[in-house]
Amino acid sequence: MLQARPLASAASGHVYRERLLRLLPDSPGHVVWLHAPLGYGKSILAAQWAESLEIGGWRIIWAAMAGLTVQQTLAAALRLPAGIPWAVIHDELAREPTLLVLEDLSGPEQLEPLLRGHHGALILLASRTELAEPELLRLHTEGRLIELTADDLAFTAAEARELAGQAGGNADAHLQDTGGWPLLLHVALLTGNRDTGALHVALERSLSARAWQETL
Repeated sequence: MLQARPLASAASGHVYRERLLRLLPDSPGHVVWLHAPLGYGKSILAAQWAESLEIGGWRIIWAAMAGLTVQQTLAAALRLPAGIPWAVIHDELAREPTLLVLEDLSGPEQLEPLLRGHHGALILLASRTELAEPELLRLHTEGRLIELTADDLAFTAAEARELAGQAGGNADAHLQDTGGWPLLLHVALLTGNRDTGALHVALERSLSARAWQETL
């Protein structure tokens, strides 16, 4: 289903992830896979990348899995009839420079028809778990997969200081306490609390049970 793209500019309070954006491609045929627990900034990074491509004239299609198949999700996002053949979906994705963002992947989705022989668009896959998809290995061996994990998405000292809005101060201490987990770091900076146990309790209370489990 179509999903609202988050605001991701610095004006909206987000740190601009330039060091990560430099790693992302700007030509069709590549796939970016972001996989990390909730709160690692996957959607924000995707939105910042989308914004930079959009300035260059790219079409952005942003969709989230919501109980539909990948084929059904893409047909709806591309405004095509349900049950449309994959060949038509591939042709539509290649019709103009396109970034396709698929969020909330959980593992059982059938991505092979989308990724097999893929050359016509840029694709970003965002998941909170590993995706057991052989086509990702093929893309990796061909040099067409960029994979970023929690280790990559964790904030650096410079990013933590930017988030804190100061030249240093407690940002470094909170960074060490939280391991750079962006969501927990943000909570720590807002509250000034260095007790990671208490921070986890506060975060757990602010999330649904399912969302909390996905952070563990």
